[in-house]
Amino acid sequence: MKKILKMAFVAAFAAVAGYGVYANQQSEVISGLILANVEALADHGESSGFKAGYTASNYQYYIYGYGFTTIPCCKYNGNQFSGCSAIDTCP
Repeated sequence: MKKILKMAFVAAFAAVAGYGVYANQQSEVISGLILANVEALADHGESSGFKAGYTASNYQYYIYGYGFTTIPCCKYNGNQFSGCSAIDTCP
């Protein structure tokens, strides 16, 4: 009886371990919409360029009916070793 119980325990452990390995090997499928957004952001980043002498910052912008929102921007600091790649320059 003990031998059968040990064998059942070993089989259950092997099954759980095997499923864990199988689940970790499955690749996640990225939806077409997410992939299109990533590609659009990558294309836009290539065209906007890198601004040397700027640092990343943000500003608040009021949208009527919705309130304030935070807009990322590049703020000039004059340091040639810093840079920013935000789309807009801070006002």
